[in-house]
Amino acid sequence: MNESDLTWAISICLILFISLTYSVYRKSRNNSLRVLFLITLISTITMFTIWEWPLDKGTLGNFPYIVLLILVPAELTFLFLRRISALSPIWLSMGLWHMSRNPFQYSWIVLLLVLVTGMGILSTTVGGTLNRSYDERILYDVGSDIRVTKMLMHRSRDITKINKQFEDIPGVKSVSFGLRSEGSLSSHSAGSFELLALQPEKFKGMSWYRDDFSEKDLSGVMDTLKPPNFKGPIPIPDDAISIGLWIKPKEVYPKFYLWLVIEDAHGSVKTLTLGNPGKPEWHFQDHEIPANLVRPLTLVSVQVFEPAFGPGGTSGEILLDNIQVKTGDKNDPFILEDFESSLDWIPLATSPLAKDNLSTSNADVYAGAFSGLFVFGKDTDRGIRGFYRSSTGGPVPVVSSLPLLRSAGININDSLIINVFGKLIPVIIVDYVYNFPTMDGPGNKFLLVDIDNLLRHINILSPTSNVYPNEMFIKEVGNPDYSVYESIAQEIGSFSRIKDRQSQLRAIDLDPLITMGWKALMLSLIHI
Repeated sequence: MNESDLTWAISICLILFISLTYSVYRKSRNNSLRVLFLITLISTITMFTIWEWPLDKGTLGNFPYIVLLILVPAELTFLFLRRISALSPIWLSMGLWHMSRNPFQYSWIVLLLVLVTGMGILSTTVGGTLNRSYDERILYDVGSDIRVTKMLMHRSRDITKINKQFEDIPGVKSVSFGLRSEGSLSSHSAGSFELLALQPEKFKGMSWYRDDFSEKDLSGVMDTLKPPNFKGPIPIPDDAISIGLWIKPKEVYPKFYLWLVIEDAHGSVKTLTLGNPGKPEWHFQDHEIPANLVRPLTLVSVQVFEPAFGPGGTSGEILLDNIQVKTGDKNDPFILEDFESSLDWIPLATSPLAKDNLSTSNADVYAGAFSGLFVFGKDTDRGIRGFYRSSTGGPVPVVSSLPLLRSAGININDSLIINVFGKLIPVIIVDYVYNFPTMDGPGNKFLLVDIDNLLRHINILSPTSNVYPNEMFIKEVGNPDYSVYESIAQEIGSFSRIKDRQSQLRAIDLDPLITMGWKALMLSLIHI
């Protein structure tokens, strides 16, 4: 006999012994023998369970062992109830005896109790789940205490002034701007997506968020949108009166115009036209800095414009040196960029296949050991080519939704070019999320980005038609007050829309078909 056969034989013997012991126990009238048989039964069932517990079987395989484990507690419970029956009140004993003799006359009462109990469980569990679902839909849609959408662009030009205007409203704690738009991936077939640009530091302190929306918490997701500290745009001295550079084109480009793009303290971008690059020899070109720009100023981009569209431009090369400003009455210029060290400039994205390049060259210089060499192809973005100082040190960091990653076949740390507001923006995927408040577009495909980084990239390409925030998230102080809602409505006008979290939650609580309906049902059940 092998080990398996021996195990089965022992198990069968234990089962037979348990059955015999229980049969003798039930027929015995001697209390001492009943106690002895009960102890024997408990010991035998314990031995059998330890010997043969089927860890690798399913629920049906475990059923006989569960029955054996319940057998002894059930018998002890029966003995306990029979003992205390003599001590129970007469009304309880008589009622139970009547029910045992004629149970059918009490069946309707029992059925009613079962129905009321079931409805009570339904109203407290399913009803509570549905109430939470409705509440979280509102929290997801609004994103903060108050969300303002469809803001007029011209009202958002001076972001600092608008921010102070709303934060001065009594009951408002903080304000965060956002920009929502549609976009597309230039070199992928994933179709369109929704883009939301945010102020990460402010937004993470005012938005509702759920743990299952992403692998990280909201603070971690927002931190990924902030790039490491790079140099960014070049500061221009406050007393600068003009700006220019030394230039030497490879040949005469009769349809070209040289631009310098500067940004003021309010984020407004201004393009200064230096004119045609001229003859293929070193010469200086400059332009007076407009007095109406709010200081301090920064130099963000050097551009070449040609009346062309798409790949219809002229390829070529231009040498540049000593970008400088003239300050006050001083004769010596202040050098902004001499191209003598490593370059922090990045070519503008004109198409997914463009290979424009800026490098240093020592073959032909105006001053020092190196000059800048800008080599460009035929691709243009509405006639514009050039290079700029990126605050991110490269492509703009973005967080993608998981459905967008899957549909486009892209991964974390992939670089690509997106088309937003008709402009090409280089981005890099730094993280992904499953869901994000306020994002409910088709297919749940969206990108999140830092609004300052995005606007700087967009506006340097089209200074005459700048893009500004079109949404606003507001956090209230303490308990929300309806007067805050009214004050905001007066400030934004009739075109914009306001979504107030508190008023929508209050409407859900008073809806007779939702929260109030479940509460009324529970009260009626308690009355029954």
